[in-house]
Amino acid sequence: MEFDPDMVSFETERLRCGPWIEEARHSGVDLASVVAGMLTPAATVALPPAWHGVFTIERARAWIEDREADSTALLVTDRANRSPIGLAILAALPAGDTVPADTGDPDTGPFDLRIGYVIDEAWWGRGIATELVEGLVDLARSIPDIVSVTGGVDQKHEASIRVLERSGFRLVDHDDESSTYRVDVGTEWDTHASGWDNDPAAQAYATAAFASLEQLLQREARTLDGAAVLDFGCGTGLLTEHLTDAGATVHAVDTSTAMLDVLRSKHDLVASGRVITDVQLPASAKKFHIVVCSSVCAFLDDYPATVADLATRLEPGGLLVQWDWERTPGDEHGLTRDQIAGALHGAGLTEIEVVIGFDIESDGHRMAPLMGHGRRPHTPD
Repeated sequence: MEFDPDMVSFETERLRCGPWIEEARHSGVDLASVVAGMLTPAATVALPPAWHGVFTIERARAWIEDREADSTALLVTDRANRSPIGLAILAALPAGDTVPADTGDPDTGPFDLRIGYVIDEAWWGRGIATELVEGLVDLARSIPDIVSVTGGVDQKHEASIRVLERSGFRLVDHDDESSTYRVDVGTEWDTHASGWDNDPAAQAYATAAFASLEQLLQREARTLDGAAVLDFGCGTGLLTEHLTDAGATVHAVDTSTAMLDVLRSKHDLVASGRVITDVQLPASAKKFHIVVCSSVCAFLDDYPATVADLATRLEPGGLLVQWDWERTPGDEHGLTRDQIAGALHGAGLTEIEVVIGFDIESDGHRMAPLMGHGRRPHTPD
């Protein structure tokens, strides 16, 4: 994965970070002199052995050439006066250290962002390292297909370990000399976002789910026109589009920022004023006529608790509707009919029904998910 310069330029409260050659030019400094001055024996003691020792200007130039060939390097400067503070080295590798088996293409995500950094000795003890690492994690969250950030550290370098732990990293591997720490910054769904809307199966699923919802509402002589709908786990908004076309106003929620970015790129949809997007649920005080959950509940950490929360966001008489793959013996994926009915009942909903929502074929694959729904009572039991 190659980084566009704009992709890796960012600022924090005190720092400015960007590709080092460009940043050195803007700051009016000689990059080789900066590198030679920062890579002191004390600063490199916890870094790879090849980086140890005294750095002359010539050695610094050779080191810069090596980094240009195998990674992306950033110059960290003081935002106030653009004076150099540190260096950050980035490399995006396939997550899990392997080329994805289904593509054989090392330029296809998901990716793990490997980071390393050096802070000028004059700035030690001021929290610069923590601010830089947290800035790099935030940067990773903004880059599609990056799902994790990894940093290696010498086990004896306790200060660097504390920096990683304060920034949310967890220990994932270690040997006698070094430890590897990692923090997750994306979801598996982020890696599917760019091509999701072009998947015929995803399109067919959303269309069929919407049709089954309309059939349910028609039985009750209800309409989506003017309805307030919470689309929980909205993804790229395939179902959201059907809902708004039918006249609903939709609060679309998904934890995948990449999926939401695709939804937000649908300018006509967003400009209509009928869609609000968010990575978290709205305040519980806001009530909806309908809550829909399309192929999301089976992936929740605590499905019953989440359904109970969603039920509180319904107005009296409001409907909660979900579609999920049916779990079968020997299959760890999906939900059983009893699980769905139990969760809806536990959430205090009534008029509960769990049936096959639709049965269609797309691209040679049969899709027949369960559709569970229940109503919030008009009066408390």
